[in-house]
Amino acid sequence: MLMVPPGTGGQMKPDQIITLRDKPCQIELPAADIKAAVADAFSVSVEVLESKGREDYIALARQVAMYLIRQNTSLSLLETGSYLGDRSPATVSFGYQKIANALNDNPCLKGKVDEIKRVLKGVLKQVCGCLPISKLSVPDAEWGERKKPSPQAEGVI
Repeated sequence: MLMVPPGTGGQMKPDQIITLRDKPCQIELPAADIKAAVADAFSVSVEVLESKGREDYIALARQVAMYLIRQNTSLSLLETGSYLGDRSPATVSFGYQKIANALNDNPCLKGKVDEIKRVLKGVLKQVCGCLPISKLSVPDAEWGERKKPSPQAEGVI
């Protein structure tokens, strides 16, 4: 996707072309996309995520949704809580902190959250065709983490 710089009258020289893929994306992911990705990753419906259910697997999925929504949107604690079944701001804050702390100690949970972030990066790529916002940064070769060529590939042995 190319943008014509302002003030050029639509006439572009090669050095004036701005490629969105070279710029960080300024688009905020919709919370609905985050909620859907979390629900899918935890094999629950969005309705279950919003429900009053307290089973461990539902609560964990809901807390991951709280964490990712708070990390990647500008929604307040109150807005996030109402978006996830009328939870209080204190509940959202607790869920956010619980996941933030658990990511350091639980590699399985970290892997699940990273998997959801990759899905969300794909959504973002479809929406704007540019790099993911910084909070979604996950090591991923598809998104330009360039591997250094081996010495053999460069002809150096």
